Amino acid sequence: MSKPLPEHVTRAEVAETLRLSLRQVDRLAKEGTLKKLKLSASRSGFEREDFDRYLQTLTGGDGYVSRIAVLAVEIPTGIPYTVNELAERLDASLCQRLPGCLIKVDGRKIQIAWNAALGYTPEQIL
Repeated sequence: MSKPLPEHVTRAEVAETLRLSLRQVDRLAKEGTLKKLKLSASRSGFEREDFDRYLQTLTGGDGYVSRIAVLAVEIPTGIPYTVNELAERLDASLCQRLPGCLIKVDGRKIQIAWNAALGYTPEQIL
């Protein structure tokens, strides 16, 4: 049985996704935009749901905002893997092939989000 996706994202994952430096990510935390969590003695990160909410807010506002591309894949029933197992495999593959993608499981769907400026296409993702 596979473990579920982690309930947090690291500072490095946030920085890579948003195309920011670690210092800029720390500023977002200091401003209260993202709530920082202590993951271990030497690592910090953010709740995945909090980061997902922040990504959703990036679609409006007065200044420049990077466009976020999202792809949702519905997983049919009767396959030999759970949705979380498939999401974990997809996440591992995308980390190597197309860095900067975030994976989220929503019921029977796997949602994949990335900064549209990266130029990834749904065909490349799948």
